[in-house]
Amino acid sequence: DALEEALQSSCYNLPELGGRTAILVDLSGSMASRISLKSTIKLREIASLFGVLVKKMGGQNAFLLPFGTQTEIVNLLSRGSILGAVEKVQGMVLGGNTFLHLPLELMIQEQINVDRIIIFSDMQVYDSNRGSYPGMDMGLAHKATERYKRKINPKVWIHSVDLAGYGTSQIAPNGRLNLISGWHDSILNYIKLVEDGLDNQIKSIEGGFNKKGEC
Repeated sequence: DALEEALQSSCYNLPELGGRTAILVDLSGSMASRISLKSTIKLREIASLFGVLVKKMGGQNAFLLPFGTQTEIVNLLSRGSILGAVEKVQGMVLGGNTFLHLPLELMIQEQINVDRIIIFSDMQVYDSNRGSYPGMDMGLAHKATERYKRKINPKVWIHSVDLAGYGTSQIAPNGRLNLISGWHDSILNYIKLVEDGLDNQIKSIEGGFNKKGEC
């Protein structure tokens, strides 16, 4: 239908991130919340859509790991329906808790070496071991991230997308960490700009001024 065709077309307009990507999609209980009081769309639907689009774009170089109380690696048909894939992911029953450390530990166990990890979540991460950073949960998720860096890839980028816009994070600001609050269809463009470096971000902004004369 028209929506499926629009989503398929959008894949061609997404930026090529390059390398290998892991996409962690939060399907915990809190992700059943609506994105606003005036909307019927749920956070888990947004997270699943972004997860599927990045997976489709990356193909065999992308790894999709939904998580809740459990986690698993999900394979999608490369030429299958995007809407069907979104329904498959967001309909998974993985438990109501937000155990972000589980997909990270599964990646360590399976020796999945990626250039970036993108997390789509409301960042309400369950963990009884809280750290000293205001608004940050520095327990299991942070420790799993650090283990991944030590054992698999010390140069991995972590892009943490707080879809609910709460302004919270579960990982300390250390190294290649990009914190994004809220969501927009240009998130992937921004992720590429961040990885490309500050100079390219400035050039992109200047290019916008040159084309439009204003922001």
